[in-house]
Amino acid sequence: MIDNQISRPVVALKWLLAGALLAIQLCFLESCTGDHQTADNQKLEKKYFDLSGFVEGQMAQMVSQALPCKKIAGINGKFEEKSLVSNELEQELQVFVDADINKPAWSDKYSIDSLKEGGSVVEIKYLAMSPKMKTRELTVTYSPGNEVSQVYVRRVVKSVIADTYNDMYLWPGKGYEISTVQAVALSDTTRMEVKVICE
Repeated sequence: MIDNQISRPVVALKWLLAGALLAIQLCFLESCTGDHQTADNQKLEKKYFDLSGFVEGQMAQMVSQALPCKKIAGINGKFEEKSLVSNELEQELQVFVDADINKPAWSDKYSIDSLKEGGSVVEIKYLAMSPKMKTRELTVTYSPGNEVSQVYVRRVVKSVIADTYNDMYLWPGKGYEISTVQAVALSDTTRMEVKVICE
């Protein structure tokens, strides 16, 4: 799975490029949307699953437990593996926090569908009712003990510069996976994958 044939300078350059693309994408998300929450907004009751609060709780738990994590990341099929300490997870998981859909202006922008088995909710799915919403889907899966077992997020960000598609999975206390496809105007499509496993 890990391509040991690539020279270190080429790998370093590709990682630098991936970091730059991700940084540009995150900056664009933060600067070009009205996603910022004010202190007043945070006081309002959350209508949807509290993704940002859940992820922040997970980060705190993983940092306190000092879980050793393995990170496998790649660009266009070329992968590299490295160790990741739990206190590095805050920056890594920020993309999940940014996908939160609890904004007062969005209280009617998502449909809610739940799946029950034996009287217990096993899945809740939030689907955007407008293609303008960047978080298109948020699906929360629950274990038989009513604990969150998986969070799935589908994000789509379109601009004149690039179209970016993110499929993100979070497994509480175990890790996460982010697959990104970025189509830049007048350039090749870039595929980035990150998988982190914590034990």
